[in-house]
Amino acid sequence: MSKPFSRFGPDMKRLSKRVEVGAQKLLAEGVVAIGSDLARQTPIDTGRASGNWQGSVGVPIMAESGVFYPSSSIGQMQLLRASALSSAGNPSIFLTNMVPYMHLLNRGWSMQAPTPFWIERTIIRNLRITVTKGQYKILR
Repeated sequence: MSKPFSRFGPDMKRLSKRVEVGAQKLLAEGVVAIGSDLARQTPIDTGRASGNWQGSVGVPIMAESGVFYPSSSIGQMQLLRASALSSAGNPSIFLTNMVPYMHLLNRGWSMQAPTPFWIERTIIRNLRITVTKGQYKILR
């Protein structure tokens, strides 16, 4: 049995809200996945670069964190998830790493570095995974 046309407006409002909430959850999950993976993929010599991946909502963090090793960055990404989910509207979410030699690491300068442009590859890979998962989750 079909619903009366008079229900179309309220149904669309409910659907719109579900999509908005689902998209915000998907964004938060994607950023956490990207940030955590970047921390794990960052070449480690002293641990300074891998521990300086920082996430923020609204305004980018423009200073080093002063912590070392990826577990620090991964823990910070979990805090970012909560912050992103509790933010009203459609917040801007930033991932930064302010160590002055990050651009060199990304170009394959370090002996421990993966391939050149690993930052871009990590972001693209995680975006694909997040979008694929989100296609099935966003309206649930």
